[in-house]
Amino acid sequence: MVSNKCELCSKKNGFQGFKCRTCKRCGLCVHETCYGLPKTIDGEPSSDWMCHACKAVGRTFVISKPGDKNVRTMKQEERPSDCALCPIVGGVHAMHPLYDKHGPFGRPVLLRADRRRNLPDRLAWVHSACAYGIGSSRLAGGCVFGCFDDGGYVGESSDEEESDDDDDDEDHAEKGEGGNDSSPRSKRARKDRGSAESTVHHFVICGKENGEDTDWTNVIRECRALKCYLCGNSCCPPTHIPLQCCANDKDEFHEHKPRHKDPGPCFEALHVGCARWGPHQAPHHRRHYFFPGASEGAFTDPVNEIYCDLHAREVYENKQQQQQQQPER
Repeated sequence: MVSNKCELCSKKNGFQGFKCRTCKRCGLCVHETCYGLPKTIDGEPSSDWMCHACKAVGRTFVISKPGDKNVRTMKQEERPSDCALCPIVGGVHAMHPLYDKHGPFGRPVLLRADRRRNLPDRLAWVHSACAYGIGSSRLAGGCVFGCFDDGGYVGESSDEEESDDDDDDEDHAEKGEGGNDSSPRSKRARKDRGSAESTVHHFVICGKENGEDTDWTNVIRECRALKCYLCGNSCCPPTHIPLQCCANDKDEFHEHKPRHKDPGPCFEALHVGCARWGPHQAPHHRRHYFFPGASEGAFTDPVNEIYCDLHAREVYENKQQQQQQQPER
């Protein structure tokens, strides 16, 4: 059944002026802005569109490092259904590939076979909801970030771009389908694109720099020490990143914060994927709220909140009570 709501924010086509695209192969529905696609300015988005996961099926990707004597490749045989950031496997969800680093030399990550979950060697993918949910969270914001096809990312400094452009003059393996590409692809792409019109092509998890931990990797380690109360971290991929319940955070979404009965912090943790598709799902008690924000309209502030079942129930059930307590204007 094809949904007419964006899988990431659960809002319909046209909300805040956001237009939905529906994958012609799997039926996935996403807002262009939520998924990281260029906005369709005039008219409706093309119906001849495929999501990243479906578009990758049948393609061969280079996974060897630049300079390796033997070029290693792997073919994406079927639509990916497991996520490197959470233990959820199966279902048709919005997905992005996971690369080892940003820049023109970034390559798809190879995940080794996982016998416990009956998964073979495979290219790493992440749920778009998990990647955006972690990457824009207050606890682990920036630890996971999106990149464009050329490896650049929003907020990249001009010095970094210039350095990458210099490196890009050397021959290197094509990041997409197997082969070599000696053209200054990254330099050309950066000149032609603006961040608002660019597509988020893949995600990267921050790693060590020169073998040393960074603030980002320290935060990731702390998050990975958390135990998801829904799955117990059983059968989790080594790249998983749980988050702590956002209830009563200092900067929690202003509409949600007054709905909690207990003003204290919550120490329950859960994966974004488990929050969305894990066990004990209630029809209305959403455990993850996501909205990227808009430049204009009634709802401009970005929202990214994850809740345990108790606080998810409070957010939903106390909404009406909160509205009744609002002073008349």
